[in-house]
Amino acid sequence: MADAPRPIIIKKKIVKAGGHHGGAWKVAYADFVTAMMAFFLMMWLINATSEEQKGGIADYFSPSVPMSKESAMGDGMLGGDSLLTSEDLADNENDTDFTQMQVALSEQLSGDAEPGDLTQHLFIHMTDEGLVIEIVDIAGRSLFESGSAVPSALLRKIVGVLAPVIGQARNRVGISGHTDSSRFSASADYDNWELSSDRANVMRRLMKTVGVPGNRFVEIEGRADTDPFSTDPDAPENRRVSVTLFHSSKYPLAPADDGTRQN
Repeated sequence: MADAPRPIIIKKKIVKAGGHHGGAWKVAYADFVTAMMAFFLMMWLINATSEEQKGGIADYFSPSVPMSKESAMGDGMLGGDSLLTSEDLADNENDTDFTQMQVALSEQLSGDAEPGDLTQHLFIHMTDEGLVIEIVDIAGRSLFESGSAVPSALLRKIVGVLAPVIGQARNRVGISGHTDSSRFSASADYDNWELSSDRANVMRRLMKTVGVPGNRFVEIEGRADTDPFSTDPDAPENRRVSVTLFHSSKYPLAPADDGTRQN
């Protein structure tokens, strides 16, 4: 009888891979990529932003608002970020946070019985020199009596809102008066230059009465119709008074301990 065939046995060697190495390297790599993204974003911002924007960002992380000792508002109301500031706003650590100044003015207006009536007359914007508050006429509602420097009850009401807030800041103040293109008669000894100058001085006196120290004022001028607010030379908005809070780079701040009211 023939021998039975032997069974064929196939041996397979199973190679086991090494143990799981963990995912710590993935976390480290993700942190590295995030850090590089942040670095390149920072480099892009440095090259893409202007000096005033850099100043605003810096001021956001180190807010500082100089106030006189008589300030009843404290640092809270006018302290905070300043991302909409203009050139040199953060040059001096004692410079005023103009953005929060606008917030303070809004709070003052919201406390008025009819805030909408006043806000229609106010336009606030930044320039290279500082924060400019434009107080303008609107149709049927004038700041002064026609052709004169006699202030209306409306203007006194607006000054009563603005001046207490402005008076807390140590920034120097400038006022300029403006008119529309309407002319006095050819025989008149009085013209728009004199009218705008007189109105600027009236504004200065009103602001002093309500709380802005006299030594804050450094520029009082009349510009007649040479700097119109509207492209329409006869628009009522051209009849206005502009109040500028200057950057400390243009005029030094008033002394921190100065709470006097000078004439």
